[in-house]
Amino acid sequence: MDVRAVLKLGQGVQEEEVREILNRHESRGGVKALLELSDLHRVKDRADSVISHKRFPYNTLIGSPQKIVEDEFLIPLNIDERCELMGDHQTGQHVQGMIVIEAFRQSFLAVTEAFFPLESKSSYFVINMMNVSFTSFLFPLPAHVSYRVLEANRSRKSARYKVIMSAVQNEVACATAEVSFTVYPASSIAPKEAELAYQVTEALLGLMPHTVNRSIQPAGGKTLALEIER
Repeated sequence: MDVRAVLKLGQGVQEEEVREILNRHESRGGVKALLELSDLHRVKDRADSVISHKRFPYNTLIGSPQKIVEDEFLIPLNIDERCELMGDHQTGQHVQGMIVIEAFRQSFLAVTEAFFPLESKSSYFVINMMNVSFTSFLFPLPAHVSYRVLEANRSRKSARYKVIMSAVQNEVACATAEVSFTVYPASSIAPKEAELAYQVTEALLGLMPHTVNRSIQPAGGKTLALEIER
C-alpha cells in the first residue's frame, strides 16, 4: 500500500519559499506521488494591503476574511517570519502575544473594509477600547480568527462597532479580544489629527527653557521640531 506524506502549512514561512517548493513539486512527477502538498497553497491567501492597511505583504498577518453568517466571519492566520514584529522574540516556541494582538487589529480593519465600507474613498480607524485575554499558547501551526459583530451604529459619514474576536487553534480559543472602534472618512479626521499633533508639539516646546526659535511641520505622520537655544 502506497503511503503519501502530507505537508501542512504552519505559521512563519515565507511565501516565496513555499511557492518554490510547490513549483519544484509540480515539475517532478515521481515526487508528486509521494507528497501531498495541497495545503501549502494557503500561503497565497493574504489579505490585500488595501484592507489590512499594510504596505508590505509580509507585514499582513491574515488571509482574506470569509463571511460565515450575518455579522460572523472567519479570518485565516498567515504569518510571515519577516513581519515587523518577528525580529526580536527571544523566548519559547509560541507565537508572541503582540503578533496575536496585531492580527486582531488587522482583522477588524479587513472585515470592516471588505464588508462594511464607508462611502468615502479612504477610511480612518480610531480604536476606542481594546481588551485582550490570553488563555493558551498559540503555536506556529494552522489557526484562524473567529469574528463577531456585537454592536453596530452606522451612518453615511461614520460607523461605530463593538466586536469580539478569538484566535482559534485546534478548536481552542487561545486568545480573545473585545474591541470598540470608530471609522471615519480619512478626509475629515486626518486634518484634525495633524492639528492635534501641532498643538501638542507646540505645548511641549513651550515648556522647554531657553527656546528662542522653533519650527514645527506635521507631515506624513511625522512631526519635525527644531529648537534653538541661547
